Amino acid sequence: MNTLIMRELALMKNGGISGRGCYANILKWALLFAIVIPAISGCSSTLSLKPTAVCPPGLKQVKAPVGFFHSLEFRAYQHSADVYGNKHTFVFPIGTASDVLFKSIYLNVFQSVRALEARTAGGSTTGKVAVVIEPHIEAFQFPLQSLKGPYWAEIIYRFTLYSLDGKELVSWTTKGWGESGDGSVYGEFGPIADATNKAMQSAALKFVRSFDHVPEVKRWTMGMSTEGATALAEKQGTGLAFQTGEGALEGSYEGIVTVRVKLNAVPGMHTLHSKSALTRVGVSAIELLVKNEGHHMLFLDPLNIVWAPSGEQEVLPLPASLISSALTTRYARIGPISTGVGLAALPALFASLVNASADAAERKEITSNLKVYSREELHEVMLQRAESVAGLVYFPAGLNDAVSGELRVPVIDVDTAIRYVVRFPVNIR
Repeated sequence: MNTLIMRELALMKNGGISGRGCYANILKWALLFAIVIPAISGCSSTLSLKPTAVCPPGLKQVKAPVGFFHSLEFRAYQHSADVYGNKHTFVFPIGTASDVLFKSIYLNVFQSVRALEARTAGGSTTGKVAVVIEPHIEAFQFPLQSLKGPYWAEIIYRFTLYSLDGKELVSWTTKGWGESGDGSVYGEFGPIADATNKAMQSAALKFVRSFDHVPEVKRWTMGMSTEGATALAEKQGTGLAFQTGEGALEGSYEGIVTVRVKLNAVPGMHTLHSKSALTRVGVSAIELLVKNEGHHMLFLDPLNIVWAPSGEQEVLPLPASLISSALTTRYARIGPISTGVGLAALPALFASLVNASADAAERKEITSNLKVYSREELHEVMLQRAESVAGLVYFPAGLNDAVSGELRVPVIDVDTAIRYVVRFPVNIR
């Protein structure tokens, strides 16, 4: 029914209203509005999620025979959200899709892999499996409530390796973002599902790469101890950090990496995108410059950067698409009007035209914001010797008072499998 409604809206928009067809089209609008209101409120839709496994070429497989255990909790995980903000609930069958996705990925990651019915492998599996891997869905978010996009999804998986007797060997998380839609089409079974699929695929790809990019995991594959996978904070060359200029802090591990931080940054210093605009929506932009000071490859993933407010849970960065949507002016719209036939249908037609105009203005503003805030956003990167990268990371912040905490920027030396976490005591407003 909803697909039919969307198709009719598109046809009427493209066809226009003119001549002798005017009265017939007004009747059509009246009937359509009578259908749309109940159809998009007080009901639900289950998305068809089909993330695909994409593994990088030349992937070196893990030699140890691995058994995987997907619990009922993992496979049955679902998330519900009122994406449109109008009591139309969308059901995200994340667990079912994740089960299929990772079963296909394991075949590429491990030389030998088999499904297990329990976490503790034994009996007939003894000798055929060296370790057991179990995934959990730690978090899923789909926060935008908008009739049209762009849409954004985030998912966090936790993977744990166990010995055959159930002892935890290594545990780590992978995070993925997904964005889809430009605000030009209704997204019920398109961009909404696409954003979710992309988030799952992004996190799955990080899982594949984690056997080289996560120090503890790489050390396990090499038969090394996981102790010392993270360099001691005391080894940070400056202790905590020192002032290098107005609003800037710098910290480094000598001969390895230098990180410079500037708080309260503004993308492009554009007059239309001021600090006050970010403050209005409760966001703080932090400018980072990361330089490779050594001879080894360094890996930086902005999703692993965290801000830890004093005494509170760690806070993850926000994507540029979410910031762009929050900054977009929400134009006043005319609500549902009782419809009839003939002249009685004109108020509904007028409302739809006004709303369409407002919607077009919003899409234009979102597109403009995306160009500004995405252009300078920090992205995942592998730094060669003497290379550097700079970009912005966005965090939710207090609207009024500054909040003290610690900014943590982890950088991975992929050659030595060591994580260097450069820490800054900062107050984010």
